[in-house]
Amino acid sequence: MQDLPNRVLVRLRQTTAEFRTGHWGRLGMSAVTATLAFVGFLRFHRHCVLKSARER
Repeated sequence: MQDLPNRVLVRLRQTTAEFRTGHWGRLGMSAVTATLAFVGFLRFHRHCVLKSARER
C-alpha cells in the first residue's frame, strides 16, 4: 500500500469508513425489525389464545 498515491489511500479510508457506518446502520435496523416482528407475533399469538378461550 505504500506504493499507492496519497489521494488513493485517503479515498480508500473514506470508503472503508462509509462501509462500516452503513454496515452498523443495517445491523441496527435489522435488530429493530426482528424485535418488532417478534413482538407482533407475540401479540398475534396472545390474540388467538384469548379468542379461543372466549369461544369455549
